[in-house]
Amino acid sequence: MSTNNPLETLLVDETQGIDLTLLADILKPFVVIDKNKKEVNFLPGFYKLKNEERILIVLAAAKAKAELFQGDDKLSQKEVINLDLMPEGSVKGTLKKLYDNKEVKAENSKYYLASYQLNKLSERIKKYNED
Repeated sequence: MSTNNPLETLLVDETQGIDLTLLADILKPFVVIDKNKKEVNFLPGFYKLKNEERILIVLAAAKAKAELFQGDDKLSQKEVINLDLMPEGSVKGTLKKLYDNKEVKAENSKYYLASYQLNKLSERIKKYNED
């Protein structure tokens, strides 16, 4: 791509590299990842979040886990429900709302957070980090 066309600044690539520092900063107040079990554990700050932010953090944590352990960053609705972080109906309704609002993507019935959404998520959770 040439850098002469200013419209090229609007292009995004869902497979673009992740800003790992930004991702870590977003997640630090809310999750830790067990190195041996390769599982995400939720910190007390996570439970202060509203349902939409909880789902976004879960998907961001899945992205971090995938980066650390070369796995998949996509989660099915059932996988999110099995985390037992909120009632099943809340998970279903919140995932649908986030998907309908184009805040999360889906592929083969699995949801994920596009890398270009990390800045938006960072801004969205700032109010929780100020408390």
